[in-house]
Amino acid sequence: MSLASAAHQIASLDARHAPSSVTTPNGSPAVAAGGQDEVAERGMLAAILARLLDDAGEALYRDRDAARAYIARASALLRAQRGQDNTSHEHAPVTLVRGGLAPWQINRVRAYVEAHLDSTIRARDLAAIARLSTSHFSRSFKHSFGVAPFAYIALRRLARAQDLMLTTDDPLCQIALACGFCDQSQLTRMFRRHVGTSPNTWRRRHRGEPDAPLGALSPHAVRQEDLTC
Repeated sequence: MSLASAAHQIASLDARHAPSSVTTPNGSPAVAAGGQDEVAERGMLAAILARLLDDAGEALYRDRDAARAYIARASALLRAQRGQDNTSHEHAPVTLVRGGLAPWQINRVRAYVEAHLDSTIRARDLAAIARLSTSHFSRSFKHSFGVAPFAYIALRRLARAQDLMLTTDDPLCQIALACGFCDQSQLTRMFRRHVGTSPNTWRRRHRGEPDAPLGALSPHAVRQEDLTC
């Protein structure tokens, strides 16, 4: 199957997983409660994956490294989404704490972060997705996630870097940029602080183990200045 065909198949995921419609008293169709948010989330994920695979298809014959990077990002995004699906029921009580974000806000913020780890992610952009002011969003985010937005983004970047180290042969300098770090030295500095060893050492130790533990990433060791170049 070509990458373009795969992209179009993924783009139809939201239609295949759409919730069953119900009829309102006046006979007009309506979507079950929560269904619209689920469709919107799946549609966003499908669009991101389709774009990544289309980009990979275009780069396949002119830049194989770039094509592999696009495919690795799509794969990492799918695995992250699968992990969210598998644990959604376990974390439901946590995400519904008083003062926290609503489930639809959490899902959209998570999807946006996963899709933009290689670029600058601003709190005001996340707040806009959640339809809140920046200050209100930051407080609600910490209630739901237990950490500030900048710490969550840093930890997701580290987790993505670990995933790429295990699933690709890309050099660390390329992985660092693909995960939104300024350079390899910034990745190495944060990696040592959170995982306890250098990226190269960790990669050699777990090479060939796609299910290797990603290590205990502590949000308390993240400093906001670590995210600036």
